[in-house]
Amino acid sequence: MLASHETWISVLDDDRITDERLLVTGASVPDGLWWQSVVHIWWVNASDHTVHHGTVDNLSGELIDLGPIVVDGEVFSGMVDPDAVLIDADTVGLTVLDGFMRRGDPGPICHLRSTDGQEFTTHSTLLDVTDRFDPSVAIVDGEWWLALGVLGESPSTEVHVGTPEDGFTMVVEVDGAVPDLSYEEGDFRLLTCNLGELSRYESIDGREWKYTGSIRSTGCDPSTIVGTAGLFLFKREPPGSGTEQPPQDPPLD
Repeated sequence: MLASHETWISVLDDDRITDERLLVTGASVPDGLWWQSVVHIWWVNASDHTVHHGTVDNLSGELIDLGPIVVDGEVFSGMVDPDAVLIDADTVGLTVLDGFMRRGDPGPICHLRSTDGQEFTTHSTLLDVTDRFDPSVAIVDGEWWLALGVLGESPSTEVHVGTPEDGFTMVVEVDGAVPDLSYEEGDFRLLTCNLGELSRYESIDGREWKYTGSIRSTGCDPSTIVGTAGLFLFKREPPGSGTEQPPQDPPLD
């Protein structure tokens, strides 16, 4: 199913996506981070169903695939929906949905740490609740904000607040799934997927959210690359590929 998935890089300009460019094929559920003056990207790779890590060359704009990440000394298949967040200047955190390749419900939502983006250690379990997918994390003043897609007839997104040590509490639920949560210039921003569009929400405190409109999109799995001038990732499935799925289907859409 993943072979037809494509990861695209673009620019998100308020209410529209511009400058779209194909970055890599056979790549799904991408997430990006501006770190150490380079754009880093993590995605699920079709050929081996592992999370790969790469960087975008600042001059050519080409993706350099550095291969599958290593977790606690091993390469795992079955980790999906990577979401990267900066812990400090030298450490990146990667939140993933674990257990997709085993029997039963996928889960839990796990958090990994790395100092090079390639070799990770398991840090904690953030949440272990069924039918929750596509984690997206923002850390603001020591509080962790965790957005999760919810499986159901009407796709939705939950926003939780807490810490890995003390656990999380849900504070709000909004329409649309496959969330991208970010925090810039004193505001929280949330994008969720609906068919043919992305829904936009904004918040000052993370608890009260305002719907601010929609963005037409031919893809899903949005990722705002915080720290850049609007760089934006998304996954696209070419028309006629036979793999197009509605955004509520877990966890690769």
